[in-house]
Amino acid sequence: LSGAVLRLLGRAAVAVVALLAAQRAAPEVAMIRYEIASLYGSQREAARAVEYLDPLVARDRDLCRRIREDPSFDPIRESPEFRELIERRCR
Repeated sequence: LSGAVLRLLGRAAVAVVALLAAQRAAPEVAMIRYEIASLYGSQREAARAVEYLDPLVARDRDLCRRIREDPSFDPIRESPEFRELIERRCR
């Protein structure tokens, strides 16, 4: 949770460290992966965002709507990586 709060406060560098530590501690928690992906999306790091989103969407297609609407992904929405993910997983 602290990683998500740090991200919202604009402290991306600290947030990614906290979120990656949380993922190592609880790799089964999908929401942590989603928060990491949204952080990377907001930082215009499309490849990294997609790396975290792809397995989530593969397991839960209901996330397609969420990632289409989440403003965190606006900076990468037109990137080839993000568009390919949507095309492949969310049709």
